[in-house]
Amino acid sequence: MKSLIKRFILLFSILVICIIFDQVTKYIALNFLYGKPAISFFFDTFRLAYAENTGAFLSFGANFPYPLNWILFIFLPVLFLIGLVLYLIFKNDLPSIEWFALSIIAGGGISNLMDRILRNHSVIDFMNIGIGPIRTGIFNFADLYITTGFVILLITGFMSKNKKSSNSSK
Repeated sequence: MKSLIKRFILLFSILVICIIFDQVTKYIALNFLYGKPAISFFFDTFRLAYAENTGAFLSFGANFPYPLNWILFIFLPVLFLIGLVLYLIFKNDLPSIEWFALSIIAGGGISNLMDRILRNHSVIDFMNIGIGPIRTGIFNFADLYITTGFVILLITGFMSKNKKSSNSSK
């Protein structure tokens, strides 16, 4: 039971840190970037530009009708995030790095979901990276948490697969 309590406290801490940092940076973006031209850094490699996104990655689904938008971007994420948080609390044999990756995915997902619920289905995005015409979409820290979590899972999955295949060939 002690490890369950430790997992809960650690998960709660990670979620709170992810959510607070993301929400504070979105608040700053709203107050300093809204209605203003993009601010460019490092020879235009990094830009700060305010955007509101009612869709998913690269605004996918932004023009979906209300019931579909609500189901895809609020209802299903609520179910997924509840399931993910419960999994993280009760799954006691998950490797630490995978547990951490899933935790930051949950933190980013919850923070973006909070935006959707509190900001009429839109998420505040404000960062953009690129070289010349090759640029990312505009994103926020919650998106970075989610992406970083998935990259960690891909790397650990790939390393685990390679380790298993090299052990089985010996």
